[in-house]
Amino acid sequence: AFCLLPSAFCLLPMQSYGAVPEGPDSPSADLNPDPTHHPDQPVLVPYKRRAKRHLMWVSVGGVVAGVILLVVLGVVLRGSSSSRNAPPFPDASRCLGSFELCPDTQACVLFSEDCARCSCGQFLCPNRWTCVDTADDYVQCPGLTGTHLDWTLSEEQRLDYLVRVTELEEKVHQLTNDAPAIERLGIPAYNWRSNDQHGVKQPHATSFPNGCALGATWSKQTLRNVGTAIGLEARGLYNGFTHMGLRGHGKDGMGVTLYTPNLNLVRDPRWGRSQEVFSEDP
Repeated sequence: AFCLLPSAFCLLPMQSYGAVPEGPDSPSADLNPDPTHHPDQPVLVPYKRRAKRHLMWVSVGGVVAGVILLVVLGVVLRGSSSSRNAPPFPDASRCLGSFELCPDTQACVLFSEDCARCSCGQFLCPNRWTCVDTADDYVQCPGLTGTHLDWTLSEEQRLDYLVRVTELEEKVHQLTNDAPAIERLGIPAYNWRSNDQHGVKQPHATSFPNGCALGATWSKQTLRNVGTAIGLEARGLYNGFTHMGLRGHGKDGMGVTLYTPNLNLVRDPRWGRSQEVFSEDP
């Protein structure tokens, strides 16, 4: 309709008159000649023939433009629909663990400011200057032995190391949801808050019924299946967000430390968080 709109304006001059020179191709060639009119002077004739020709070409152009516009709109709408249905993470399998993918160099680093230090597909070691070709070569990074990154130590030994080498101020900052990075130890930023009691709190995750409804099933196997699905989705989303450089600052449901179901019984309905509990006080 918008493309054909100019055609309507072409109808306006059809009732107008103007000065058109005489000639065999002029609109007045088929009119009765005026014996009193001098041949060198213009004659006032209606624009009807010229307006019809103009209207025809503008109408054809309007139709062509309309078809092109519809094709372009179809391509744009189809592209936007495809982007909505596309996976939220690009090539999320390239980097592993807490490493993020550098968009330009395609290297895997713990801190985005180190993206220029390694080549495509390489991993940057925690010392932030040594690059290894694959994740399997990560064990060859210097300075891992005896630290919290030493896979040969027990969990308790690695935690003891962290408690011993971190300063008091660094420990205090780790007590918040948005825990900042400790770059000197190769520890990236992390958000501890993940309200995933009945599903990961993200648009791409499955939302299961709340605690009261899950408890009403009286089915241990159902709850086990729900917990398995939540754990898998939480790990997948965490990996995807991390590889994109999104460490979860100010966001809920982007980590792998999940707020588990409340084991207490609901003793008073006025409590306000009964939906997080699986049963009532008998």
